[in-house]
Amino acid sequence: MIKIQSNNSRNLNAICEQHYRGLKKSIEGKITYRTQAHLINDNVSQFLNDNLKDILKGYPEKLITLQHDDIINHVETHILHGIFNYKSFQKKATNNKYDAYTLAQNLNFNTCPYCNRNYTITVVNGRNEKIIRPDFDHFFPQSTHPLLALSFYNLIPCCLICNRTLKGQTEMDLQDHLHPYRDWE
Repeated sequence: MIKIQSNNSRNLNAICEQHYRGLKKSIEGKITYRTQAHLINDNVSQFLNDNLKDILKGYPEKLITLQHDDIINHVETHILHGIFNYKSFQKKATNNKYDAYTLAQNLNFNTCPYCNRNYTITVVNGRNEKIIRPDFDHFFPQSTHPLLALSFYNLIPCCLICNRTLKGQTEMDLQDHLHPYRDWE
């Protein structure tokens, strides 16, 4: 496994901050809408708003504590999928909106960190047409951790084979598996 870390061309703190700023307003709007529509109660709304920065920017250890908070345990999965909508994020956004292509370009990680064999390049042509980008593996699967579907440190740029064929919906944890963004020896 290759560790994803800051270097001369990649400042993870700055990329993570841009990720947060790129998603913040949209997610806040979704929280507000669901609160006003009585799909989530005020306690859940308050929790999500108070913890949004940690949800989007938190390190893996913090993400797990948020996911297992008692308030979140009682929220229906489809509600969280609607708020933290990965399907919408992965679509090719227009008008320079923040999307998976933007994140992939910013990370500029050109080899799958899991297998170290396949390229994970991002191509956007001169007319700003989005051609190809790596898959993003959800280290903590979004099916069981919908709150973390858009969390920066839960999105691992990787090749299609490692993401969809080898890992699939395998439940990962920080004790038994290496995490590409974490410090490890």
